[in-house]
Amino acid sequence: AKAEVAGDKKKRTGHRRGKRDTGVKLRRKITNAINDESYYLAEQLILSHYNRLKSTDQPAAFETLYNGASDLLKAGQGNEGGSLATTLVKEYSESKTTPSTQLVDGLQTLFALFQKDCVKPRLEFMKEAIKWTAEHGSCPHGDPRLHTDLARYHDRRKEYAEAHRHYVRGSRPGDHARCVMEWVRQGYPSERDLFVTRGVLECASL
Repeated sequence: AKAEVAGDKKKRTGHRRGKRDTGVKLRRKITNAINDESYYLAEQLILSHYNRLKSTDQPAAFETLYNGASDLLKAGQGNEGGSLATTLVKEYSESKTTPSTQLVDGLQTLFALFQKDCVKPRLEFMKEAIKWTAEHGSCPHGDPRLHTDLARYHDRRKEYAEAHRHYVRGSRPGDHARCVMEWVRQGYPSERDLFVTRGVLECASL
């Protein structure tokens, strides 16, 4: 009986070691693909590894998507990295994962890694992130930190209408006030009160 127990233990240990070795080899392949600028291959390897893990180790699966998105965005690959980042948020939502401070911080980090010229994937990612935090978090409009990041993004691009829309739901009233004043300068002097009134009414309606 002792021999059988020892044998079973050895099998389990060998199985775990085999899974670990496979994971190490796959991560090495992903790193090599990125270094070789084979970004699409890297994306597919990351997704394959994620799908392999998601039913048995969800935290590790999420970490795989996050790290993959981060690595590709750092390599300047907004399309592939953005696709993985958006997939990550959709998987958070599908699994009804609660938006913790740590997870939202991670999404803010990913948002900051996008290159300036990578507009569409970046906005799509943040749209999904806000939607997830609205549906599964404590704020019905989405996490204020994400709204603030998106507002500042539009603000830097002088897209004041979009910036205002997200500042209203954000957490930086000082930045919002400055944005409104910049926006006012684009209109006629006689319309300045209307810009301010609009901002106040929208804030009051939340």
